[in-house]
Amino acid sequence: MEELNFDSVTLIEVPVTIAGKKYVLREADGNAAIAFRNAQLQYMHFSEDGKPQSMQGMAATETLLVSLCLVDEAGINVPEQVIRKWPNRIQKTLYERAREISELDDDTEEALEKQMQNLQRRLGKLRKDSPKNEPSGTPAG
Repeated sequence: MEELNFDSVTLIEVPVTIAGKKYVLREADGNAAIAFRNAQLQYMHFSEDGKPQSMQGMAATETLLVSLCLVDEAGINVPEQVIRKWPNRIQKTLYERAREISELDDDTEEALEKQMQNLQRRLGKLRKDSPKNEPSGTPAG
């Protein structure tokens, strides 16, 4: 069997600037990953056969993860209340990047199919809304 070798336990860090203020988005450590996954489980409701049935309130876990991973210049975690006041585009980007660097994605077949469907829907919308697909302003002659 192949040896697992982790030469460094240094967390991945990504510099972030929001409205001129400097932050660092850090990879989730073990405690942050556990807190995030436990929060996700709190919002999952399962059917009698053990399959996820609904996930009401799951969006709250996104700002939790960002708060657990985003620190200010003093090294203090940014509170969820502060993150929730930022535009969604900022929250979404920070959340997706935190999941990526922390390897918190659920790579199940079902999860990946759902992501593909979502991406295909978004791509279709982009293509539909693209200026090159709009009719030309030149009159037919």
